[in-house]
Amino acid sequence: MIFSITKPRLTEIDKNLIRAAFTKAKPSSNVVVLFSGDGVYAQAVENAYIDALVQLKTAESVLYALHSDLSTRGVKCSDSVRVVTPTELASLMSHHQQWVVL
Repeated sequence: MIFSITKPRLTEIDKNLIRAAFTKAKPSSNVVVLFSGDGVYAQAVENAYIDALVQLKTAESVLYALHSDLSTRGVKCSDSVRVVTPTELASLMSHHQQWVVL
């Protein structure tokens, strides 16, 4: 499942939904958060929340930001978030059929 963050701030409801998905997911499932569009601001603004998410999930990197959106907006990526290219995004999309857009 991919949570696509497209707005600059997350509401408490958004945060609770993502947190629940991370804590309730089976170990074999992969929950991904993708920051794109204006959502790239959220990974910078919500850094305490992002750090808490990283502590919940110990698998491979599950937090991603789209490179073109970061560079277009001049936003520096958090150390906890992996920058992806459009090609890598296409690969993510092929592995995750369920999307939740916030």
